[in-house]
Amino acid sequence: MALYHFHVGQISRSKGYSAIAASAYRSGEKLYDDYYGETQDYTHKGGVVMSGLTFPSYVPDKYRDRQTLWNELEKAEKHPKAQLAYSFDIALQNEFTRDENIALVKEFIAENFASKGMICDWAVHEPEKKGGIPNPHFHVLVPIRPMMENGEWGEKQHREYQLDSDGNRIRDKNGKYVFNAVPTTDWGRPETLETWRRNWAKLVNEKFREKGMDLRIDERSYRDQGKADIPQVHEGSSVRRMEAKGIETDKGSWNRWAQKANRKLHELIDAIKDIREWIACAREALALIQATEKEVSAAKQASEIKAPVRKMKAEIPGLNKQAANETPVQKTRPERIPSVGMQVMEYYNHRNRVANSYEYGSQKAKHGNLQNHARVQGYIEEKKLVTLDDVDRQAAAVEAALRNIDASLKPMNEKHALLKKYDGYFRDYLKYLPVYEESKRIFFKSRKEAYKEEHGRELNLFHRAKRELEKAGVTEGFSEEKALNRKRMAKLEKQIGDKLSSSGRAGFEEEVKYLGIIRKAMEYYARRDPNETDGLILKKPRQIEDAAQKKTLQPQTVKGKSFSDRLAELEAKADRINAGRKHEKSNPIRDRYER
Repeated sequence: MALYHFHVGQISRSKGYSAIAASAYRSGEKLYDDYYGETQDYTHKGGVVMSGLTFPSYVPDKYRDRQTLWNELEKAEKHPKAQLAYSFDIALQNEFTRDENIALVKEFIAENFASKGMICDWAVHEPEKKGGIPNPHFHVLVPIRPMMENGEWGEKQHREYQLDSDGNRIRDKNGKYVFNAVPTTDWGRPETLETWRRNWAKLVNEKFREKGMDLRIDERSYRDQGKADIPQVHEGSSVRRMEAKGIETDKGSWNRWAQKANRKLHELIDAIKDIREWIACAREALALIQATEKEVSAAKQASEIKAPVRKMKAEIPGLNKQAANETPVQKTRPERIPSVGMQVMEYYNHRNRVANSYEYGSQKAKHGNLQNHARVQGYIEEKKLVTLDDVDRQAAAVEAALRNIDASLKPMNEKHALLKKYDGYFRDYLKYLPVYEESKRIFFKSRKEAYKEEHGRELNLFHRAKRELEKAGVTEGFSEEKALNRKRMAKLEKQIGDKLSSSGRAGFEEEVKYLGIIRKAMEYYARRDPNETDGLILKKPRQIEDAAQKKTLQPQTVKGKSFSDRLAELEAKADRINAGRKHEKSNPIRDRYER
């Protein structure tokens, strides 16, 4: 199965990250970090198939060493919260060999990154997989600060000062010039990212075509593709390891639910499409029938009136006035199709007649018919379904809601993600608060610096959590707030579950079930035995056509086809729809009686 995953993030000091650590982890090497004074050793990491550096031609040779490259970049970045590098995480295809995947990686990096002056530190990973689907992918680290053609680091952005009507710089209330920070490259623009995503999909699809595989990947979201699928989240190596050990994670649980929900969504959408196809077929057949009934009725009326008059004219001259004053024959009105509710009632009456023939379980079957009839009738009254058009309108509304279920869940999912994010900050704050308090108790400068060097990562995470919580307006009472946040998360998770159960699964399942019963009731009414009750729909045109042929009328033509040919096509189409019903269980007794 072809997979598409193309994620871009940033390596930033404000988040406690190091460019050297990121490079060492991705390449599986041992690198020394001059900025933090630490050694990052990931030589024990498995699954690194290949790594390399790709440069524009003008980059000096000294930067062709991974450790030198990132240490020089760290040296060029002065700000303690500097953004250091873009981090790309892109999925490879299991359908390709390792060499084919590596060739695609090199081609994509050269054409899309290096050609734009980007320095690329890349690595191909194939994590060791004990069962399950392999997860080959590659990482690319790109310094955000561009390299100039003279071999020196350039500026990430420049200032564009705002000017007044006279062309003078504008000052703010503090007397400082107002300016806009404009990036010197287009690497961070959304349009550029979309181009890269599209180019990767195009490159992979070309490889699929070259290998003669009927597989494709698409960079667009499910919604942009017109699919109703609920998107899954990227799990990552740590989540996969925990799931492999039997430890349930939030991401793993969400993906399992999404897979199950998507299967159910596809079943429901297929059922709705089946109903709407049948309605379209029935509407077209009904239009043909009504047109033919009018034609036959008009011909019959004309024949019954004109024949006696002609005879009288021939036998008694001068009787024109008397014939004109005769009472005309009453017009025969075409049969009126009963409402949806009446057709459903007739359908359940038929099922009860079938139940009476059971040797065992007759009362139980009739009791079930009564309960189902009551539910369907309540649904019909609630949705105000009277005609075939009303049923089609409701089926279209259900299909649109099914295809938009992801959009209805998005606000709550975003809120849930936000709460989980702050829950992580609460956890980091409480976990590293003792480390911070211990550093505050140290007064001697040398001991304080040694302590900070030893516990630098913990202190960075603590300050990040403190800064984010203060930004959110939380400055004290972290323990109480953490407990409150847990309650809010539990409440929101319950709301999401309720939304999914009422809109995503059970509610829609019931509605599709009722629409399916209505469809079967209308189909039964159209095809039932004419001797059972009155009011035929699909069988009557045959009789009408026979009568028309006896009256020497020409059969009605539709788009160059006779009525009988068109009706035969519609009946064949209805049979194909019935044969393709995957969601309906077969019932030999019911099928025998319905035939």
